Amino acid sequence: MKRIRWMIVAFVLVAFAGGCTNTVRSMAPAPPPSEIAYEQVITDPIVNAFAHVVSVREARSAGGYLQVQVDIYNKLPWRKSVNYRFEWMDAAGMVLSSSPADAWLLVVMEAKGTSTLQSTAPTSAAADFRLQLSGAD
Repeated sequence: MKRIRWMIVAFVLVAFAGGCTNTVRSMAPAPPPSEIAYEQVITDPIVNAFAHVVSVREARSAGGYLQVQVDIYNKLPWRKSVNYRFEWMDAAGMVLSSSPADAWLLVVMEAKGTSTLQSTAPTSAAADFRLQLSGAD
């Protein structure tokens, strides 16, 4: 009986010691999604409460068209739907004529998940964009 007690004590000490390891983080953690703001993203108050811009990437295609990808994080523990659309502007800041690609689209954001919204400018004259987000439900 005494031997079984010592085995249990030894097992508990080994299990505890295994959980007491030091870890070193080689990179600083990324800032929380709520601390990142982009002027090119316009949201209504409802969407602003749960959808946060994580990152924005821009590039030019081989044909000279501006391409954009925007990562949006849903901080809620359930799915949310969001309507979105991209507007394109020329170098002077004038909105380029709308096209079917400018129509409102729907994205379903998973709970605590990140969704990537992407679009390509309708003309190579586009120099900037604006992303509008609006509540869907």
